[in-house]
Formats: sequence, structure tokens, C-alpha cells
Amino acid sequence: TVGSTDNGATVNKVVNKDGIDVTKYYDFTINSGTLTVNKRPLVIQTTNVSKTYDGTALEFSGYDYSQTPIANDQQIQFKNASLTDAGEIDIASNTTVWIFDNDNHDVSSNYDLSYQGDGKIIVNKRDIFLFSKTESKVYDATPLTANGYTITQGELVDGETIVPVYNQDITNVGWVNNLFTVTIVKADG
Repeated sequence: TVGSTDNGATVNKVVNKDGIDVTKYYDFTINSGTLTVNKRPLVIQTTNVSKTYDGTALEFSGYDYSQTPIANDQQIQFKNASLTDAGEIDIASNTTVWIFDNDNHDVSSNYDLSYQGDGKIIVNKRDIFLFSKTESKVYDATPLTANGYTITQGELVDGETIVPVYNQDITNVGWVNNLFTVTIVKADG
């Protein structure tokens, strides 16, 4: 276990080569040394991993600690960092590390854990291009709307749908961009 203690020595008895007790002829002053067990350095290397959003988790599991291996007869376990939605997270701050001895005791406190590299999990946004419907008519004093769209590039992830909200119309002669907003909804809500 990490820590230190005095190496307290005491003199109980001094005997000469003939086995005779000669302790009374000595006045001992003992300066105790210290026994110290320092934390073992454990440097874990991380690198970036990335993908385009696909609705499933991207998990980092490529931990490399070969430069500073753990002590013999011990095992290391990781709770891997993962990210599903578009964005990025730091691997080091989203990973949990445990080290166990052969008796399955957690000995993690005996290690000085650090990370090398600025590894991140990056889930990039999925590109989808939508084109709103185009309509025209001769002026009749009623609003013209055109609900509908086409996906011109990209595709949704399985189980997700687009819910459009059309918010553009025109009544008088002229033209406007046929604007609409969308919400992406997962099948499970």
C-alpha cells in the first residue's frame, strides 16, 4: 500500500562473541529510517476517434499503457468513454479506470494515473440537404403555399424521421423563398 512509516529500530540486547550480555556497556541513539512506497505512475495514451452520426455510440477502447505497465499479477479495467449524439468529449475525463489485485481488491489508489495525448471522441453531424417544393399560380387574392420537400443529398439514420413545419406563403404578385423548419424525431420518441 502506498504510504510511509518509520523503520523504528530498538535494541533489546547486545551480546559479545561468547554470548554474554553486554547491553549495559552501550548507550544507543537510534535514528529511524523511513520506509516509503510511492504511487506507481500509470500513463494512459489516448488518440482521437471520430465518425459521422449514425445513432449508435462511438466508444473508445484503444487504451495504451505499455510505457508504464501495471504491477505483476494485477489487472486493469476500464469503463470506456462513449458518445452517441453529434459533438465531442474528452476521453480522459469520461473514462473510469480500476486496478485489481489477484484477490480482486481494488488497488487503484496505489497508482498515479495520468493521460498522454488529448484524445477526444468526435461524432460529426450528418449532412442532409433538403429542397423545398416550388409552386406558382396566377394571382387570385388567396395565399399560395407549397408543402413538401425532397432530400437531395444524404439520408436519415434508420428509425428517425423528419417533421417539417411550413411557415411561408405569398398572396400578392412576387416571389418568396419557400422556407420551412424541420425537427428530426427518433422512432422511440
